[in-house]
Amino acid sequence: MSPGTLPPVAFPSVPLLAQNSSPLPVARPDLSVGDRRPEVVELQAVLQLLGFYDGAIDGIYGETTRSSVAIFQQIAGLDTTGTVTATTWNRLFPATVPPGTPLAASSGSRNPVAANPAPVDPSTAPSAATFPVPPSSSRPPSPPVSSSPPAVSPVPRTTTAPAPAEVSLPVLKEGARGSVVEQLQTQLDQLGFYSDGVDGVFGEQTTIAVKKFQEANDLEKDGVVGPATWAILLRRGQ
Repeated sequence: MSPGTLPPVAFPSVPLLAQNSSPLPVARPDLSVGDRRPEVVELQAVLQLLGFYDGAIDGIYGETTRSSVAIFQQIAGLDTTGTVTATTWNRLFPATVPPGTPLAASSGSRNPVAANPAPVDPSTAPSAATFPVPPSSSRPPSPPVSSSPPAVSPVPRTTTAPAPAEVSLPVLKEGARGSVVEQLQTQLDQLGFYSDGVDGVFGEQTTIAVKKFQEANDLEKDGVVGPATWAILLRRGQ
């Protein structure tokens, strides 16, 4: 051996799995009507996922579960016993290992060599398409889809309150009597045009006061209280 040359090192070989792909054994117990255990929950869940079971996932192997298992077995080409054995488990969980997958190196290997795995054949890889499809009669019914939009509760419309109707006051002139005359006399008194007392009688003094008010507001001085006189009288009295 010449100086500077390292001695050859022997690397341990990495064992490979068998080149053929075969289902791994499923370590699950046989199930039949009357069983109550966690594996029943697993069974019901996968049957529901595949569309064969629409009952409660309660871990109880009842008649509904047995019927769903039998339908799955019939579609999968198995004996329709309604009992779950290793054969049925393997169809529900078709686990396979791609060929050429290396085993993990042991902890004692100082220089593990990772082998390149062989390419996976898509035809041997498990996929959702390999699961049996339940007949339409055994699938849980889908909720109906309505083409019409959902009903929307009507939003109460806020309406503007109507303006109060104008008070229709009668035309007053000398000789009129009543509460409206009292209102007229009160308004004239507050504005300084009348001082003879509020008695509800449209007399001479009330007529004089009305004429003074009309003259002061550029109205026709006729002593008759009509719409124009009422409008200014009420506006000034506010």
